[in-house]
Amino acid sequence: MKLTVTSATNPPTIPMMTNSMRKNSGYDVYGDVAPRAGGKFVRVDATIENVGQASMDLTCSWPIAVFAADATNRMFDPVDELYKLQGTPECNENLQPGFSSPMTYVFEVPESADVRIFGFADTKRDSEDPTFVVITPQTPGPIAPPVETDVTPELTAEPTYEAPIEAPVVSEEPPVGYTAAPTGEPTPLPGKEIDYCMNGPTYQTGTTMFTDGTTGWTQECAG
Repeated sequence: MKLTVTSATNPPTIPMMTNSMRKNSGYDVYGDVAPRAGGKFVRVDATIENVGQASMDLTCSWPIAVFAADATNRMFDPVDELYKLQGTPECNENLQPGFSSPMTYVFEVPESADVRIFGFADTKRDSEDPTFVVITPQTPGPIAPPVETDVTPELTAEPTYEAPIEAPVVSEEPPVGYTAAPTGEPTPLPGKEIDYCMNGPTYQTGTTMFTDGTTGWTQECAG
């Protein structure tokens, strides 16, 4: 037999089958069992490989003997009916040679017990010479809730565009045109300065706004 310890813990409760249905039948029911007052559980999870020549029962019969020992050399037996513990093999579900199986052992010990050793032996071969494994049972912690991150998408402002401002027509010479509707030949308009040309479908080509607020027609805006 080859036994490998995978974990050692101090769970507050253990899941035990509460009805008499066959394990893994879909009808088996489990409930959490707490230790008696003043006690605590030591759970040892392991993998067992049958390297012998015959099958072996892991939960209800021999040849495997196990115990836990504390710092004062007190030795503790596993709890009864290990086959009712969730995750262990069914009673008389023998492990055949050449196969491996997970196995869980639970010990009920005083709260003050400092359990440090897990021992096991194949009673057919080495019952007087057990193997000792140093363990440090850990208390399982609560599962941390997932961290939610609030991601707010960055808002990008819509680009704004400003219409280009037409520069006013600046002329050193007086504009040539009319202060009203065109009649005759255009003539210089002393004292008038062009503010801007009034373009658009509603205006006659050449319509001009002067800086004094009046309008007229000029060659500058007509060109």
